[in-house]
Amino acid sequence: MQQLRKKQKIVTHSGNFHPDELMAISLLAKFYFGVEVSKLDIARTREPHILSDAKQDNSVFVLDVGRDFDSHSLNFDHHQSDPNLIWKDSPEIPKSACGLIFDWLQEKHCFDLLEQGVVDNIKKLSKEIDAGDNGVKDWEFYNSFNIYNYGENEDLQFGKALNAMSEFLNSYCYKSKMLIDNRKLVKEAVAKAEKSQNPEIVILEEKMVDFAMLVAEESERALYAVIKMDNETLIQSVPITQDRFAARKLLPEEWLDFEKKG
Repeated sequence: MQQLRKKQKIVTHSGNFHPDELMAISLLAKFYFGVEVSKLDIARTREPHILSDAKQDNSVFVLDVGRDFDSHSLNFDHHQSDPNLIWKDSPEIPKSACGLIFDWLQEKHCFDLLEQGVVDNIKKLSKEIDAGDNGVKDWEFYNSFNIYNYGENEDLQFGKALNAMSEFLNSYCYKSKMLIDNRKLVKEAVAKAEKSQNPEIVILEEKMVDFAMLVAEESERALYAVIKMDNETLIQSVPITQDRFAARKLLPEEWLDFEKKG
């Protein structure tokens, strides 16, 4: 948890909200302010005089509104014709508020305590949201947040959507770290199996989600994935990569009856 900084004040636009500013705020809350999104002071407006004051206050983040991008002044709006506001490694995708905040957090070393693989996944997520916001490619979870744009109490719905996005980011980061750790264990188990007399059977000693799929990604020879613990043994056929319902080789029928006989 990072130490609290400054005012924790953010200004964004009123009206319909979108995943790019929801994620930008969630990123700031988690990796810069170190607080829950509910603790932030967020103002939603398009009033010129309020935006003018906020843009001149170097302690206030102005996101997705104001028609100005100046990271030194904490102004992060992408609604302008600046050809440089693109993802350098994917120039077909313009930056939105999400991508601009990701870059700023990286420049401020706010991701330094994370494994590089987790940072890479956050970048991938930010890029997908930017692509959706700019009409390049739909983000698969867009409608999960757009459905909050209903009802008369716009700010209340915004708060609900922001909480949902914050939870999404937390779960996304957790799963990213978990998959990185699990993939290391699977690689070790595959290497051990390759040296054994039964390279088609990969044995793991820790329970994990999607373990057979991870084995499929790491081994072309493996047919069965086994999790062997003190009081439980789990066996799954290794799926054809990317198709968890099609197995390289089905489990023998006598294995399927093992639990019943036991």
